[in-house]
Amino acid sequence: MKIEDFIRGKARRYKGGGFFSVRRKLEDIDSGLMGDYIKDNRQGLFLKNIRREFSELQDVPKSKMLFFDIETCGVDPHKDPIISIAMAHMYGKSDVTVQCLFARDYSEEKTILQYFFHLLPHY
Repeated sequence: MKIEDFIRGKARRYKGGGFFSVRRKLEDIDSGLMGDYIKDNRQGLFLKNIRREFSELQDVPKSKMLFFDIETCGVDPHKDPIISIAMAHMYGKSDVTVQCLFARDYSEEKTILQYFFHLLPHY
């Protein structure tokens, strides 16, 4: 079974390689009680607390902030390939977009990294 068969997203091409991408607005994600709490309180949770914790972000507009998490497929991060990169980006008054890049096999690790590094200068 392919990831495309059970996750709504799309296969993408970048620099000659491929990967699978899923993008959602935070309010479109069914994420249970914790997710609902975050959605209901996102304005205060995000900017005020983040800027209080990281003073170097005081003057950074929220449209330039990108939060991300990288997952590997094993226990040794120096040897095991990256299989996904999840990102959250704030825009508008308190809107959040979540995007996940998935390597459908180990050969796509390079492509998701290249795409991710392409996005970074925008933030």
